[in-house]
Amino acid sequence: TGLDTYFDREIEVTREKLSFLRDQTARVRTTLGCIGAVLLLVGFAVPWFASRAMIGPIVNLQRAAQRIGQGDFDARVPVSSVAELGALATTFNAMTTELQSSRESLRRSEERFALAARATSEMIWDFDLMTGAVLLSGGFAEDDRFTDRGPAAEADWLARVHPDDREKMQSDF
Repeated sequence: TGLDTYFDREIEVTREKLSFLRDQTARVRTTLGCIGAVLLLVGFAVPWFASRAMIGPIVNLQRAAQRIGQGDFDARVPVSSVAELGALATTFNAMTTELQSSRESLRRSEERFALAARATSEMIWDFDLMTGAVLLSGGFAEDDRFTDRGPAAEADWLARVHPDDREKMQSDF
């Protein structure tokens, strides 16, 4: 009858709409899954790249510090764009330049002292109280009052100090 046909057609239309809605729901789920995966990747990638941008300059600074520790005073750190790290790199480079300059000044001073000590027959000595090391100029070798190494102990040094100065020297030791 006409009513059965009407209901059959409505059931068929409803099934088509339900099938369409199921397909749309599956597409939305797939789309949301893809968006979630992309957001997850971005969520991991952004901090990773940010940490690499922060760690890179620190690693460069550490490598330069190691090179300087090994005596390579030409080592410099590239200045990065991150404000605090850039300031640290700039300060590190300035410190390295100052250290290099100081070491060069010390080397030149030691060279001049060595030339002056060789040019004179004076007896120049240095007794390091902390280590007990003794540095002697060539004048000691020319004076037969001393062994080839010069006075080696505090008592040897004090015995050669003028009696008026001995007490003060001993208290300074």
